[in-house]
Amino acid sequence: MNRRAQARRTERGEPKPLSRGRLAATALDVLPHGLAVLDRRGVVVFANGALEKLLDAGPLAGLTVGQLGTRLHGLHLAGRFSRLLAAGEGSHLRNVPAGLPGGRSHSVNLSLVPFEDGTAALLVVQDNGPSAAEIESAAREQHFLAAAAAASDDAVFGLDPAGAIRAWNYGARRIFGFGDEEFRGRPLLSLLPDEAAGGRLKLEALSRSGSARNVQTHGLTKAGRRIPVLVTATPIRDGRQVTGASIVIKEIADVRALHEKSLEAARLKTILETVASVNHEINNPLAIVMGNLQLLLRNFEAGPPSIRAQLRSADLAGKRIAQVIRRLSNIVEPVETEYLKGRGIPMIDLRRSKAR
Repeated sequence: MNRRAQARRTERGEPKPLSRGRLAATALDVLPHGLAVLDRRGVVVFANGALEKLLDAGPLAGLTVGQLGTRLHGLHLAGRFSRLLAAGEGSHLRNVPAGLPGGRSHSVNLSLVPFEDGTAALLVVQDNGPSAAEIESAAREQHFLAAAAAASDDAVFGLDPAGAIRAWNYGARRIFGFGDEEFRGRPLLSLLPDEAAGGRLKLEALSRSGSARNVQTHGLTKAGRRIPVLVTATPIRDGRQVTGASIVIKEIADVRALHEKSLEAARLKTILETVASVNHEINNPLAIVMGNLQLLLRNFEAGPPSIRAQLRSADLAGKRIAQVIRRLSNIVEPVETEYLKGRGIPMIDLRRSKAR
């Protein structure tokens, strides 16, 4: 087409016709398999989008066939490429294990086809999907995950798009008291009657918010008891469509018990650290005081009775201090009592506290 005709087409808003080279490149770029054109040196002169997506890489032009093989988990393509160019024959490999970016282990079909004039070749890479080993590994992980959820003490539910229960675990039966047939098809919100919290847990709300975590509400058991619970809900998606939800319900009583146990452990740790400090800071000077008292008692054997009585009283007080420190050091379950009545100041009751 001459320039004048092209100018008239441009004025009419018609698209510029593609050259043969651009037309071929456009056609290759939309094909589903990975394709690359290699010159006779084995350098990539063109790679389509499917191959770049498969290798999770940017432009591949300029890479050598050996570098492409390295990206396919060390496949030795360079030697094979040289031999096929020399022989003028194609090479086809099926179900070749290839490591892809992100730790994916897939099998691929590879074809190296030389051009008739021997100046270049076409590399075709067809992804067959995950390898058998990766499929087996994923199946094992899913099995372990399902077993862990089934054995959990927390209630775990799987909901269908209507919000009805389709899967549940041991924890659900333990907390709510329903049997398997009673759970099947039951609306989840029948177990969570509070409207405010229930609104956040509906699938329409989850599709907008993405998830609802630690929603504090009440659960309704089969016996009609209302129990405080924490609910975490996560939508299950197939692409952009919400197809269900995963629900985890934890009894707040269990959470409080864990919290109290953690506080008790922290309190005991503080007491033991304080005792260690007291042991170090008081025991050493106390030993000196006790030694001097014993020395004075021996030196005043014939002294005034009143002075000896005061020394013995000080000696007994020192021994009681040492006994208190030993008792503190052995406490494993401290019991508190009020130090001053009406002041709310706690102290450790040494007589009631459990010691080793």
